[in-house]
Amino acid sequence: MAGRHPRGSVKIVITLRLDPDLDADLLAWLSSIPKGERVKALKRALRSGGVTTASTDASEDNGEADEAADNILNAWNY
Repeated sequence: MAGRHPRGSVKIVITLRLDPDLDADLLAWLSSIPKGERVKALKRALRSGGVTTASTDASEDNGEADEAADNILNAWNY
């Protein structure tokens, strides 16, 4: 069902500031990810960057986290 969060899911809110010059590569990467795919892409990036978990199921989606990613981009007018 759209809009429902999986039972037992944990909401994590991450706030970061990106410099348009120093972090241009990250801003470009974030802006290239289609809406609805950003949470999956961020999870893949975290896992491939050395973060290990017991489960690597990247199929979960979280609309609130996607909205947070959009807010990051909107703050920098991307």
